Amino acid sequence: QQVILVNKMFFHDNKHMKIFQKKKTVDKNIYMPQKQGAEDIARRRKRRSSIFRKTNRNTKKKKVTLPRGFFYALLVLLFIGIAYLAVIYINQLRSTDGTSEYDNVMILGIKDVPVYPEATFIFQNTIDEPSVSKFLSEGNSAYRLPLNTSTNDVIQFYNKKLPEHGWAFVLSVSVGYEDMKYGEYWVKEDRGLRIYSKFNDVWYQTVTVEEAQTGLALEVKEEIARNLLLADSNTQDLLPDFPWIIEIPKEYVISYTVSSYKNESTVTFRKLGSSETVSLTPVDSRYGKAFDFILNDYVKELNTKEKVKWGVKNTFIISTNTGSGLRGSIGYDDVLREVAVIPNPYNNIAYVLDSNVYKGDFFQYVLSNLEPQDKTKY
Repeated sequence: QQVILVNKMFFHDNKHMKIFQKKKTVDKNIYMPQKQGAEDIARRRKRRSSIFRKTNRNTKKKKVTLPRGFFYALLVLLFIGIAYLAVIYINQLRSTDGTSEYDNVMILGIKDVPVYPEATFIFQNTIDEPSVSKFLSEGNSAYRLPLNTSTNDVIQFYNKKLPEHGWAFVLSVSVGYEDMKYGEYWVKEDRGLRIYSKFNDVWYQTVTVEEAQTGLALEVKEEIARNLLLADSNTQDLLPDFPWIIEIPKEYVISYTVSSYKNESTVTFRKLGSSETVSLTPVDSRYGKAFDFILNDYVKELNTKEKVKWGVKNTFIISTNTGSGLRGSIGYDDVLREVAVIPNPYNNIAYVLDSNVYKGDFFQYVLSNLEPQDKTKY
């Protein structure tokens, strides 16, 4: 009875309790309270573009390839730049030392006369020709000056350099002086030197000490006497459209013929009552051949017109009113004719002046007074 009583009491006290109570479950997904609209703001931030935003990793990178010629050109430019800087550096060193590569270089044909900086020998391409060899052996020389070089530049250079080589200055004659030949005159021991500019060239002439001290006055006096004898007030001019200008004494008859070179005109002067003739004939371009070859071509054509066979006897370089020229003689047996090759700077044609009287005064008169004319004005 006691056991039954206890059980009744137990069930009575726990009549509201369940024998198998359910296990309390706790929600693992805990959400924090958020303000309304925060999610939209975060999403909008994600959409913003960024400079650090990566592109699609699957896209292939394009390789940039430069042509091989580009690298070669770059190497060439690099080499030129280095060489240019090296030249500038060497020139600066020389200028600081007071030395120059031209200080110890002497002109061809004359001793103890330095070359003007960057000047070149005019007849460098025909230096083996007999006329050039004779020109140099007689103590003459001629050099082409660099561009933008004035006569004063040449004078100042030699006023400084020639005394260093033992030369003494004696005389300076300006252009247009009537009694002496223009130029700078120097003396060293028993030698005289004349330096003068013509066009863009500088010419050197060996003279005697007396000729240097007088400025070649005697030579000028002889030329004046010859010109006065031939050219008085009774003169005649060439045709207005002829490429040369000169006054010819009226005792000479002027005639014109067509030459074989591009139908250019040949002019001939014949002295009245005499067999003396002087002709001026166009032969070839002044740039095509050396003057010796031009003279040879003239002689060949001359031999086709005459029975005798002429040949070149001797030639030498001269300075003319139009630059450098050639003078010499042609002949057969004992008969000689005097000739000269003269360039015309306007039509660029080389002419041959030919006289059948050797060492005649009229030939020298024409050679000294012949001036070129620009035909384009007609």
